[in-house]
Amino acid sequence: MARTFPLHTHVLALALGLVLLVGGLLAFIGQQLAGNMLSAVAEDQSLRINREVRGSLYQLVQPADMALRLLSEDALADAATLDERLRRCPRRVRRWRVRRRCPRSTSAMATASSSSCADWPARRSGRGSRRRRRRPTWCRA
Repeated sequence: MARTFPLHTHVLALALGLVLLVGGLLAFIGQQLAGNMLSAVAEDQSLRINREVRGSLYQLVQPADMALRLLSEDALADAATLDERLRRCPRRVRRWRVRRRCPRSTSAMATASSSSCADWPARRSGRGSRRRRRRPTWCRA
């Protein structure tokens, strides 16, 4: 026994199926477009961040790069020994090396300044200080 449905039920079922099919298709297309849009935005942001970081890094490294280029052109880079390098250094650097190392030999470093280990406490005590400071262990005879 075949049961027949009225015509309005068939029309309603076809309309409901068509609405569900079109809605599903629109949802799928919307999801695909949103995914593509997010990928494009993420790629653009990544490229922008890459450019900014690269520019910041260039600005950070540029002074050191310039200093290295200048040093490579200087005769200091061609010096083979410490004495040759110290002769090229400014006088205050040579004095600092003598104070820090306190050499006992007669090298270019020791003759570069009039200071020696003998007057170390007097130099380090400062203005008006009567306290005599002990000589550091690297300066003791």
